[in-house]
Amino acid sequence: MLHTLHNDQLWVQVSAHGAEPMHLRDKTGTELLWQGDPAVWPRRAPLLFPFIGRLKNETYTVGGQAYHIPIHGFGPDSDFTPVEQSDTALTLRLIDSDATRAQYPFAFQLDVRFTLDGNRLTKACTMTNRSDVPLSYELGGHEGYRVALAADECAADAYIDCGAETVLHPYCSDEALYLLDKTREVPLENGRLYLRPGLFDQDALILSDLQQRSLTLVQAHGQRRITVDFDDFDYVGIWSHPTIPSDYVCIEPWSSLPDFHAPGTELTEKWGVRTLAPGASETLRYTVTVEA
Repeated sequence: MLHTLHNDQLWVQVSAHGAEPMHLRDKTGTELLWQGDPAVWPRRAPLLFPFIGRLKNETYTVGGQAYHIPIHGFGPDSDFTPVEQSDTALTLRLIDSDATRAQYPFAFQLDVRFTLDGNRLTKACTMTNRSDVPLSYELGGHEGYRVALAADECAADAYIDCGAETVLHPYCSDEALYLLDKTREVPLENGRLYLRPGLFDQDALILSDLQQRSLTLVQAHGQRRITVDFDDFDYVGIWSHPTIPSDYVCIEPWSSLPDFHAPGTELTEKWGVRTLAPGASETLRYTVTVEA
């Protein structure tokens, strides 16, 4: 089921399947979200939950008990229930079930609330621990934004404005794309990360040390700017397909990191994992601002 939000600046459609935005259009009607292509990347803006990225052998443990879960968890393929909607706000809810507990042994409630305010779309994720034991989880966004909006534009004309940064320090990864506990350098041009061939040869640029938690995609010819502010998230991924030329780049606020190439599978020991006491809740939010 698709749910529509709109005001005089933005038009958004969100699918209850995966709580995934399917369309983001500005006041001119221009589509800003990547529309998916099975030959390149079929998604548009999946919700990563309760894990981000790859687990070694798709396996982790809780108190020594092994569980198996695919990349990014079951969030992207779960059916959420709408619990509130107006023209400018929507709340979708996912509650644990026999199917989720087979992969993730906690009782939880995840509310994902989308709100429009002028030219801003805010996505607020509220996680509640319904268990009688501490609950650990990860959560992230994965929006793919178009980078070439006209026939005479290409991805290499677009760039990400990284503010005051002069160089980025993404984590290195091994051949299996598990992170290594070291970083490399990606130089910027006047704070700009140009989306040129080879940029994603080592998969996503995963960052943890930005001076400010805000990145701006400046689309070709500088006619539109999409700013993602993610103060509640300690990490961010920047990604596009490493080998197939495409018309998108993902800016991904993450609460934690994918698996490192290191021993250990216990969930509570993962870098950046968040833990809630029984009955506790917390909200993580990020905002997308569109300037056309």
